[in-house]
Amino acid sequence: MTLQLALRNAPRINEFPYPQPFTRTIALSSPRLSAAGGNHTTLWTLERVVSLALLGVIPAAFLVPSQTLDALMAVSLVLHSRWGIEAMITDYVRPGIVGNVLPKVSHASLLLLSLATLGGLFYLIYNDIGIAKSVKLLNLFMKNKIKYRNPKFVESPCKVTSRSQLSTNSARRHVSTEGLIKFLKSKITILEEDHDRINQEMAEQKELLEKALERSKVMEQQRDQAFMK
Repeated sequence: MTLQLALRNAPRINEFPYPQPFTRTIALSSPRLSAAGGNHTTLWTLERVVSLALLGVIPAAFLVPSQTLDALMAVSLVLHSRWGIEAMITDYVRPGIVGNVLPKVSHASLLLLSLATLGGLFYLIYNDIGIAKSVKLLNLFMKNKIKYRNPKFVESPCKVTSRSQLSTNSARRHVSTEGLIKFLKSKITILEEDHDRINQEMAEQKELLEKALERSKVMEQQRDQAFMK
């Protein structure tokens, strides 16, 4: 009797809390990101394109100097620099840390600085010798270590100078004179190239003007003949 009661009160196998099987859903299609088609992806792609374009634009601008290549280099450099500084402002000048005013002022200042830089570069390109030629002249200037001196400067007679110091000063003056002569020669060469280019453009315009005059004369003759008939 006792054994029957014990078996009757014993828990059944189905009543034990078995752990539930672990299930996981696996998607066969690639997930779609919310920013995949937004402006961030387009801007990132454009930044990479500009960075790769600079690898070809900068050497081409120095090998074949022209206003078109200088303009492309100026726009690419300004955009590349602006995007980099804008990313730093966005990362470090956050509204939650510095407030809402300073980020707006920083972005506005960056925009004005970028426009001013681009305007200055375009002025150098279209009203002077251009970016590439300016860098070449600056390199020549630094290479020869040209120093402009005050012509009104008079050395004090009380200063005692030895022969070695005098020879050193004369050698430096000689080097500076040679560097200045090279600089002036390079400037003259650039001006001659610009003069030849302008003469060629004027000759082409003159030829076009003469052709236009000939066409107008032919049209007038045809009109007179039509009136005579």
